Amino acid sequence: MARIMSDSNTGTPIKYITSKGSYKIIPRGNGKEYFIRCPHKDCKAEIDLRELDKFVGLTSGGEACPICGKEI
Repeated sequence: MARIMSDSNTGTPIKYITSKGSYKIIPRGNGKEYFIRCPHKDCKAEIDLRELDKFVGLTSGGEACPICGKEI
């Protein structure tokens, strides 16, 4: 199961941690939108963290990229 690591001082999310690895969270706009990049070379899509929970459980490992469908 994935989890989000936040900065202890500001509460800002900084890393998205899955069983496969950890990914840097990218803030956008007014600071209320957060993205991670798909780690696959052929995709590199920016995935909105609010949308990612819709794609949990699509692979045997857990989370999948909504664009390429591969496990993250």
